[in-house]
Amino acid sequence: MGKWIGRVSGAAIIGFVAYGAYTYVAGGYLTRPALPEGAFSFSFNSGLKAIAVDIPQERQTRKYLGVPFDVPSHAENAWAMCKRPSADEAARILKETDMGPDSRLDAICVVDVDGVPLRRGAIFSVARL
Repeated sequence: MGKWIGRVSGAAIIGFVAYGAYTYVAGGYLTRPALPEGAFSFSFNSGLKAIAVDIPQERQTRKYLGVPFDVPSHAENAWAMCKRPSADEAARILKETDMGPDSRLDAICVVDVDGVPLRRGAIFSVARL
């Protein structure tokens, strides 16, 4: 009986480590560039990989939501740099995207494609319940 408990425990530990490694690789963290001072990164299930710069990190009180924009296929896996939106950008994004009454537009993400900046996505946040 003890032998089976050891086998099941070993299999559970191996599965846990394998899943952690898979999410790290699938999240693109192996290709993430160096983070600037004070920056933090996101890797959303939607495919948006973002590095937030000059944005307060409020993960304890808010939940972040990444909204990817349509981009060429060669730009889909690139890490985007995200900054606070200007008033014009915020108005345009909020007009196109409705995330609900408690949502807040935190950042606009831009990726450099062949020297041309391209909007890659937006990051919204909502209060945690």
